Amino acid sequence: MDISNASTEPFCRFHSFHEEFNRSTKVAFGALQALMRSDKPLTILETGDEPWGPYTEWRDPIREARAGIKFLSAMGIVRVMSAFEDLLVTVDAEYSRTAFLRAAAASQPNVEDTDEDEPLLKNVCGRLGWSTDPVAFAMPLYDLFSVTRNCIVHRSGRASKALVQVAESPPLASSHAAWPRRKGTRLPKLPAITVGKEIRLFPRHAILASSVCYEIARYLNGKLVDTIGGTGLVYMAAYHSLLSDDKIEIFAKKSPEVIIRHVLADRYRLKEVGIAETVDSLKKMGKWQLCRLAYRDFEPKGTQLQTQSKC
Repeated sequence: MDISNASTEPFCRFHSFHEEFNRSTKVAFGALQALMRSDKPLTILETGDEPWGPYTEWRDPIREARAGIKFLSAMGIVRVMSAFEDLLVTVDAEYSRTAFLRAAAASQPNVEDTDEDEPLLKNVCGRLGWSTDPVAFAMPLYDLFSVTRNCIVHRSGRASKALVQVAESPPLASSHAAWPRRKGTRLPKLPAITVGKEIRLFPRHAILASSVCYEIARYLNGKLVDTIGGTGLVYMAAYHSLLSDDKIEIFAKKSPEVIIRHVLADRYRLKEVGIAETVDSLKKMGKWQLCRLAYRDFEPKGTQLQTQSKC
């Protein structure tokens, strides 16, 4: 079983969010740009299934589109930071859920003292004994968008003193200048920040926030893979496909071992995944019988459980 390029369930979910968010933001912005180019004295928009009548009328589409872009940008950053916080919570949960697989000595990381008032990223990493040094290059930008999100949610988009301090810090300028990017591309300029004034955000900033969080998510994914190992990934696949109350959608349903192998190989990107090895691993951790019982929810009525290995 090769786990060198493995993805964990938290990272899979954030990866899907990241890709969908980028597409959706560009589609929504493109639609608003098209609305701004309207030269009609009255713009009529369809309402679909919403209860606003058959259509809405807009006499100043340019103004409305600009307001829509501001809203898209602000809510985009809120959505990104919320999705990343969900990643942090689920990484913490996966670590705890697989604790029974680790020996007593190995299960005790070099935990730092944590403060409940600390940002969630530092709190989780401190609790799990993971250093944030490898992603230090991303932390100033992450802090900028994290505090920006707080200003949007709690100050109606007006900048706080804390945000100004982050925005004017030398580490932020260095992080922005050194951010890894494709040749011939450049990062968008960061918004000018003034205490008490509305933060001027654009969709590009929301997409940048998602990219910053994605880099940190990749690091956390690697740390979680290293911590739980192949056995932990097997249990993770079994848990999310068969044992959880909130199961991921699965199309391969021939047998419990086929389901778990499908998740490991296709979703978590493990290589050289053997069914016999997977079943043996679950038996050793005492979870195979639970998987067999949970599989009955997938079975058509009147059929028997089919597996390639028996308890």
